[in-house]
Amino acid sequence: MSVAEGFLSHGEPCTRADALGNWLTERYSRWEFLVVFQRQWSRDRRANRLYAPVFHMLFASPFSDAGREMLGAADVAPWQLIFYDLSRTCRDVLWGTKGTDLISDVLRAVPPALQPSFFSVVCVTVGDTHDRLGLFSEQAFRHYKERVERLQRPQETPEVSVKLHRAMPRGRMTKGWDDGHLPVFVEDAIKWACRRTSEAADVSAPSQEGNDAILAILPRLNKLLYKNTFHMAEDHNFTDAVSSMGEGENRSLTDRRLEERRVFLQNLRRRVGNVASFTLASQTSSEEAGQRWHVLIIQKLFVEKEEVSIENLDPGPLEPQPVGAELHLMQDGGEVLYLQSQLCSENSFETVYGDMMHEDGELFAQLTPLEGIAFDDIDRYLDFILTQPQPFGMETPTEPLCKGSCSGYTFPKVVFRRPTGSVVKDNLIASPHVEILEESPRSPEEWDAARRVFLFLSDHIAPVSFAPDNGHSDGRGGYTLTKDVAPVPPPTHNYKCTWCGRRRDKLLRCGGCKVDMYCCRKHQMMDWKGGHKKYCGIWRKAREEYEKLIVPLLHSCPMERPETRSASAVVTLLQFLMASWCELQRSEVSVVHIVGIDDDMTGFLSELSQRAKNFSMHWKQLRLLLSSDTFGDEEHNAVYAINEGGELTKTAPTSALGDVWHTQSGKDEGAPEAVMLVRLYNAKYHIFIGQDTEISGGAPSAVASFGNPSGAGMTYLTAVAEVLADRFIGVVPVICTEPTLFGAHHTLDAILERVRSSNKMNADRKGRVIERLLHADEFIRINVQGMGYEPLDSHLGGEGGGVGGTTQTNAAEFATKLAPLRLHPNLYYFIIPAETAEP
Repeated sequence: MSVAEGFLSHGEPCTRADALGNWLTERYSRWEFLVVFQRQWSRDRRANRLYAPVFHMLFASPFSDAGREMLGAADVAPWQLIFYDLSRTCRDVLWGTKGTDLISDVLRAVPPALQPSFFSVVCVTVGDTHDRLGLFSEQAFRHYKERVERLQRPQETPEVSVKLHRAMPRGRMTKGWDDGHLPVFVEDAIKWACRRTSEAADVSAPSQEGNDAILAILPRLNKLLYKNTFHMAEDHNFTDAVSSMGEGENRSLTDRRLEERRVFLQNLRRRVGNVASFTLASQTSSEEAGQRWHVLIIQKLFVEKEEVSIENLDPGPLEPQPVGAELHLMQDGGEVLYLQSQLCSENSFETVYGDMMHEDGELFAQLTPLEGIAFDDIDRYLDFILTQPQPFGMETPTEPLCKGSCSGYTFPKVVFRRPTGSVVKDNLIASPHVEILEESPRSPEEWDAARRVFLFLSDHIAPVSFAPDNGHSDGRGGYTLTKDVAPVPPPTHNYKCTWCGRRRDKLLRCGGCKVDMYCCRKHQMMDWKGGHKKYCGIWRKAREEYEKLIVPLLHSCPMERPETRSASAVVTLLQFLMASWCELQRSEVSVVHIVGIDDDMTGFLSELSQRAKNFSMHWKQLRLLLSSDTFGDEEHNAVYAINEGGELTKTAPTSALGDVWHTQSGKDEGAPEAVMLVRLYNAKYHIFIGQDTEISGGAPSAVASFGNPSGAGMTYLTAVAEVLADRFIGVVPVICTEPTLFGAHHTLDAILERVRSSNKMNADRKGRVIERLLHADEFIRINVQGMGYEPLDSHLGGEGGGVGGTTQTNAAEFATKLAPLRLHPNLYYFIIPAETAEP
């Protein structure tokens, strides 16, 4: 008989005790109120607490035959489910009054005409696990029975009988249990109600069947692992490190740095706890690097929970809080180091570990209290303890393992965890987070890895103690890793995932552009949709141009090419000035702002003085303002003069107020006769422009921006792009150079996006600029005369990307699969001319 034709044939049951009287439309002669001690763990999401639930299921039958026992019935036909409540806990029912209050509310809600002739309450335990955990006892049942029988009930209500029914789980032998199993329709009704009550979901860990080898080593484990907490080794080394230093200034500096380190560790501990990593020792010498296990150990701080109220909406950590540290096992060492760096970053105040988990998942191991462990696994674990010879390493505990736990035993929980990709909230006021799915370990190798890590930690930890006033209020101390633990080796390459920045041991390379790297196909797909579809083609075009055009140009006249980055910048700048000569002549004094000359100011000035004399006839005096925070303090606002003969001299400041160019006190003090003045400003360009440009030396007649040697180009967040869009694009000529075609497109796109979002640019000019910049191919050109002959030191390492035949590589294959593309200074450029006003 189907469920719909059975206990639901009279309609869906009521879920509120005070509404039962309105829900009932006919009288049932016999009521059976089952109080089922369910073999599962539920989670109170409001209080963030695990508990053993008690399900109240009220069944009714029109038959008044007192001998017709529901739990002995083989047919569901006489019994209808009329009410259920799945929110009570074992402690509420047996040691509190919430169970009896619920029964009282049910009886009071029903009018006299609908009261039953027979009413019985049956407490149902399935197996003896609740007894073994102290969640149920014969004595507690007797007290419960007395409370129910003393209930004040309506006069029409019959006497309430209270009975105990001992059942066995399905699939187990019932020898010695006269009551056997629960009727199938009762189990079906419980499952049906659970599917409709999210709070009643079973949050028990996946099956731990297969952990026999781990259980066998429990007597050998160091008790510190489950009775004390883990601490980073640095915590107890401050005093020793300071005492080993000498006296004087070095000692003072060391004290200050150690104090800063101590404060950092304390802040880190408050946010994420104690974090460390190590590599599990290999079982055999032939074990390959990709088969080794790396461990991230996280010890969360114990937090004293407060009751949730209007004043306190934070439920705090999940209770009971395990004493044992979390062990996150992965076979990618780069992933472990990435997660550790993110957790320990001073800027990651809202870091949630689960939100960073890679789609490959992880093996998770922890010595936890029994709450949250499946009841079948608890039975098997407790049976194992009984079979151990005395003395057993984990002696019978006399008190709970931690606050909120019902037992003093610890359990070696091992699960495989992976993110589902869905974002969920535990309750209405909780922050959203990535949903994490837990599964049983997938292979014997994973069970063995967990066994090995427990043994390894047991053999490689040392006790530490702290004074109660040293940030450890309990004063009990804990344990830390010994010095002979192998650290996690970093990846043998410097590549990172283009999307998230992970530096894993193994990455996916874009098969189209051979440049971008990804940690997973999901991030590759997201980057493809996020703009890489365009840039992948640009990288391919860059490779083709490099092989077919750039290389022949470099080899055709190598002696005529600028050899250094500074020489390349000077040649490119002078060509730009000549191309913009007509526009520069509109100003009485032409001022050109230059950005990106950071690393070789001496070389730039030398090259400029040698080449400027050939162009001096085109202007009376040209003023160049270079802004960079890499200049020394002695160079701040320094002015260099170049005369017609190419002689370079540093000018002395004048006595005139506001004379930043040193030109207003005559020939002897300033540089009024120089054909070119170069002023250095020791600050980033956007900071300089943040000042009044009229006071700072005059608005520019043109702007030149030389790209970063990395070849990445500007992004929307680059401050220079914002300054150019708000102040100068469409107003004066602007040149931007980059060492790669990708960087040139990236910079142009960044400027375009900044123009679109600018609230300072004139609306008419913005429209014309946007229309012009949409055609990037018309702007970006190869810098034939100004490109640097010598390539930059770094090769392309993952600033672009794409899809199209992705192959998986490891560190050893990176060198052979790198595209034959070199970075040359100022290889590409584009000029955005000034917009003419509409007539």
